This record gives sequence, C-alpha cells and structure tokens, in this order.
Amino acid sequence: MAARWLRRRGWRILDTNLALGRDEIDIVAESPDGGTISFIEVKSTRGPFGSIQDRVGSVKQGHLRRSALKMVRRFPAHVLRVDVITVQLRGVWMARV
Repeated sequence: MAARWLRRRGWRILDTNLALGRDEIDIVAESPDGGTISFIEVKSTRGPFGSIQDRVGSVKQGHLRRSALKMVRRFPAHVLRVDVITVQLRGVWMARV
C-alpha cells in the first residue's frame, strides 16, 4: 500500500524489505526529481496517529539512521533522508523523521 502510494506520486521504488545485518529498511525509494533517496519505515495503525516520535521511538530511529549510513556508498550523488509512512485504513501520510 505504501509503495503504491509513493509510485502514484512519482517515486521510484528501488528496494523493499532490505536487510542490512540486523537492521531492515521497509522501502528504499528515489524522489521524482531523482535527487533524493529516502529510506522509509512503514507503520500501520487502526487508531489515531499520535506523533511520529510515538510511532518510531529513538531506538528505531537510530536503526534507521545506521541503515541509511550503510547505503551512502551506493548513492554517493544523492541527498539521503529517512522518512516514516503511516498507513491507516483511510489513507497514507508521509512524514520526515
């Protein structure tokens, strides 16, 4: 669902469920302009979202950053960032961590 949402907005999905040692990146995607690579954590919820910090704690944020740093050599010419997509039954939202 999240990958489809990104594709509809022009993002190119490069990888899903990418295992990097003990860490995993749910989606690796390239922005529509090709200048940014986003490492995306996907969270699902049935209720209100709350804050992104509540959905992705500091430990998980550290894992995501570490995973992104492992990928720097693969994407030397891109801006790298970590995002979270929250999926709710009625919609999908993307927020920057």
